[in-house]
Amino acid sequence: MNAQSQNGSPEKRVLSGVAALVVGGLALGAFDCAPCGEIPTADVKRKEFIDYLEVKGEAKALRSG
Repeated sequence: MNAQSQNGSPEKRVLSGVAALVVGGLALGAFDCAPCGEIPTADVKRKEFIDYLEVKGEAKALRSG
């Protein structure tokens, strides 16, 4: 046997790949993803944004002028 007859024709392989993708997509769509619908949201308001960053340590000047 030659290599083409062992692996099937290229058209059959492409058709098999497309069929696998379609079946996989249908299988994934059949399951309800409960956490997917529960994304936390918040209202956005334009106002002043204040953020603080506390850093512990020591600062030392490289040069003094």
